Amino acid sequence: MLNAEGANALALRAAIACALMLAWTVHAQDAGKTLRVAPADQLPASHPSTPGVGWALLVGVGAYPDVDGYTVSRLSAPAKDVDALRTFLTDPDLGAFPASNVRTLIDEQATKAEILLALANMRRRAAPEDLVLFYFSGHGYRPHDEDAGGSPAYLLPYVTNPLALNNPDIGCIKYEDITEIVQMMEAEKVVVLLDACHSGGVKPRGSRFVSGGVYGRFWDEWEKARGHALLLSSDESQLSWEEPDGSVFTKFLIKGLEGAADLDDNAIVGFTELATYLEREIPPYTREKFGRKQTPTRRYDLGPVNGDIPLAVNHEKWDAGQRQELLDRRNATLLLADALEQELRDFALAVARSAYDKATRSEALTAREVALLSELDAYADADITQDDFALRARAVYRSRESGAAAVARVRIEVIPPDAAITLTPEGMADEVPSLRAGEYRVGLGRYRLRVSRNGYLPYDERITIDRATTNRVVLKRLSGSLRVRVTPDGATVTAEPVSVLAREAGTETVKLPLPGEIRPMPIGTYKITVMKDGYAPEELPTVAIRPDEVTTLDVALKGYATLRYATMPPGVTVTVDGVVQTLPFRTGEGAHKVKLNRPGYASVELDTTLTAGQGLDLFPDWERVTADLAVTSDPPGAEVTLDHATWGKTPMTLDDVPAGEHELELSLPDHEPVRRRITVTETSRPVAIKMTRSRGTVQVNSTPPGATVRIDGRRQGATPATLRLSAGKTTIVLDKPMHRNATREVHIGRGENPTIDVTLEPEGAAVDIVSTPPGATVTIGSEQLPEKAPTKATVVPGQHTLTLSMDDHEPYTETLTLADRDAKEIRATLQHETQLVVTSDPPGAEVALGALGTHRTPVLLRDVRPGSYTAEASTRGYSPSSAPFTIDPNERNVVDLALTPGSGVSRALRSAAVPGFGQYAGGRTVSGALFLLATVGAGTAAGVMHVQYSSALDDYDAAAAKYTAATRVDQIERSRREALAAFDDVDAANSRRQMAVVATAAIWAVNVAHAYVFGPARPAVDDEPDLVRWSGGFDARPGIVSLDINHRF
Repeated sequence: MLNAEGANALALRAAIACALMLAWTVHAQDAGKTLRVAPADQLPASHPSTPGVGWALLVGVGAYPDVDGYTVSRLSAPAKDVDALRTFLTDPDLGAFPASNVRTLIDEQATKAEILLALANMRRRAAPEDLVLFYFSGHGYRPHDEDAGGSPAYLLPYVTNPLALNNPDIGCIKYEDITEIVQMMEAEKVVVLLDACHSGGVKPRGSRFVSGGVYGRFWDEWEKARGHALLLSSDESQLSWEEPDGSVFTKFLIKGLEGAADLDDNAIVGFTELATYLEREIPPYTREKFGRKQTPTRRYDLGPVNGDIPLAVNHEKWDAGQRQELLDRRNATLLLADALEQELRDFALAVARSAYDKATRSEALTAREVALLSELDAYADADITQDDFALRARAVYRSRESGAAAVARVRIEVIPPDAAITLTPEGMADEVPSLRAGEYRVGLGRYRLRVSRNGYLPYDERITIDRATTNRVVLKRLSGSLRVRVTPDGATVTAEPVSVLAREAGTETVKLPLPGEIRPMPIGTYKITVMKDGYAPEELPTVAIRPDEVTTLDVALKGYATLRYATMPPGVTVTVDGVVQTLPFRTGEGAHKVKLNRPGYASVELDTTLTAGQGLDLFPDWERVTADLAVTSDPPGAEVTLDHATWGKTPMTLDDVPAGEHELELSLPDHEPVRRRITVTETSRPVAIKMTRSRGTVQVNSTPPGATVRIDGRRQGATPATLRLSAGKTTIVLDKPMHRNATREVHIGRGENPTIDVTLEPEGAAVDIVSTPPGATVTIGSEQLPEKAPTKATVVPGQHTLTLSMDDHEPYTETLTLADRDAKEIRATLQHETQLVVTSDPPGAEVALGALGTHRTPVLLRDVRPGSYTAEASTRGYSPSSAPFTIDPNERNVVDLALTPGSGVSRALRSAAVPGFGQYAGGRTVSGALFLLATVGAGTAAGVMHVQYSSALDDYDAAAAKYTAATRVDQIERSRREALAAFDDVDAANSRRQMAVVATAAIWAVNVAHAYVFGPARPAVDDEPDLVRWSGGFDARPGIVSLDINHRF
């Protein structure tokens, strides 16, 4: 337990931690009803945070492929989670992250290389003032064959190679990989969100997965990454649940950012508030919905951020009054924290942060936290009067303890108002971030006040704060002077600000009053322009104005002169000092180099010196240039046309062709014409042109269609086919099974598109088939003809098996050997099939037919062996019956057997011996079972009633003996009543016993009568012999071994 002083110290530390969590706040530029993640580049100048932008990498892996040797469970939520978070971050009215700064990697995109590369790129691009967010949704993984306490933990990206799981350093992402990148980031605000399932999403087949501590070894590494925060969807021993619309963690994460996590109602959602909200909301939700608890886990280190990382702002709550109050609290907290010595501050932050975290979870403090509080209390109570810091720290501590005032309100006013202000306790390092003009509560003592702004002289003074005071600082702008001397006089001089310093000073483009005079100017870089009528303007783009210096410029303007060409031939280009110009052209006086170019003529170069006001006319002497042009073609013989004039056929040389551009055309029969634009010079090379054959389209049709089209033995397709062929003569061959090949020649001219129609002649022999009786089904090989016999068919040459079949007849088979164009006639007689039909009265009897096997009537046997047989039939409830019969060949033989019902006396005797047995023997199985169960039940009831009767009789005998032995009046009366009650119980039990015996006898008698009266049941069997099931028989007579399998239809 903590004493009163320790509790007060804890309150101080918790107050410091809570105030630091509000130090980095964000501001909304327009009102709204939802929270908005505000990147720093959208904050107003009066906001205490450093300007910056947001960067986010969102990774979701759910469609894991199966990997040899491992089973990777698939997740449905990651892709939906990434899409929902990306939509929130990039929405201008919600997250306001620049869309180009938010990258998503989903499923097969999210390999180890892509994730680490994206993190490295974000590390290089994020500035110190930026906010970086890394989100991963997928599986966490620890190798199953390593010690759970010492093996590294990994995030599982999209993997397809079993080596990535056998040796996860190859294909998985080690937590240290992420930590190293985070440590190297310049961004001071980094948030990592891991929504990973920790309970065995990946396991080797046939082995047990070790899931405990999947994040355990990450904490030590994470503590090295300063100024960053980590939030996990659950602790290492729990599941992370998902729903059809996404994971539970991400759903509540977005809901918290939208405003639900603003726990202190100050319009700001920080990382600590968000984590506290998730720890409060998710466990009861998952326990109620899934029956198991999911508890988010956080780790964070404030580091250089000096407060909680702000993530969202509520526009509706954020008004001017709240903003000013928050700024006051922030600045006072920062000054108070800097007033503490480094060691004392570390203790305060550590204890306060731990106490705050545990307070949100209603947990007790550890021994280490109690020791830290004691050590802090002892330091604050120490008598160190010589150290100004100790005095301030003691005053602050005692003021918190006793409620006395140890701070004063100081107001700082600055002109210009956006200057940066630093208020540092004397003797301390400059660790407090820049402030803005306003009013603050600070500890008593001496401070160093510094005010600075670009383009102004900095202010640096020592002040003493022992009561409420106002400090007004007016900064002096840094400036220099500019003097421009121009020849000749009368020019106009303008100065346009170029550099940031010049523009921030508010300087606009100014016109200097008089050239040569000194003009005061804010420092920076300017573009100076000097102009005068009749002279070329002069521009000086980078003129620097330095503090307390006079910058002097001497400018000599050049007068204008004009270049003219009286009659310019077409195609002439004029270049003046290397720049193409259009004549007439006005330029400055002085020396110039002029060059004229004309197609087909040699270039003319002139060096001239111009004076102001001079006009120079150009009269060049043009010299004609020609060359010989050699033209060849492949194949040769092409007609050559140059500039629409025919010169001859290739190969040839065109003499004295004027230099310049020309249009060359070559044409050759059955080839595509060639047109080229060529430039002829004195050193032109020969022109070699390869001609391309013309092509045309040929439409090939056949009757019947589907014939294969071949050219030079190569298959080109099947008819109808459209072929694109080179010009000239082409031979086309068509072939189709069972048809004779057809050959056609076609000549294709340039631009022609002929059509070929071919009728293919059938190939094969003619077969005429007649059957007796007619109507037999005809099968040639494996193909059955659609027509019944008699019929005619065309058969391809070769050997074929002809089969004719008909119901109730023996099939006819013949082997045919046919040649092309043969004609063959087939006359076939089909023999009737030998059949046996056996029926019985009643049907359903089991009949033994000797070698033909045992069957159940009615039965139809096909293709049986002729001869003499004996049929023996039997069924329950009937006397067996037998009869001899003879099977005649090629006939339908019918045998009908009549069975005599069994004796009723026999059935009654059986049921008298065993209830229901007579019914079973007569084929009434259900009735027999019911009588057996009823009799057994009644008999059992009678036995139970008899036991109850015997027990009641024993009770009565005991009561009667007690009555007989009684001596006192009260005993006699009491025992008499007990004996009478026992007698009543005996009488009731005897009545029940007699009723059970009578019921048992009655059921027994009805059972016997039923067996006698009701004859055997007739089986429910279709009397039609065409509906008989499969049957079979085995014949093993001497010299004959046969197996018959039949089916009843």
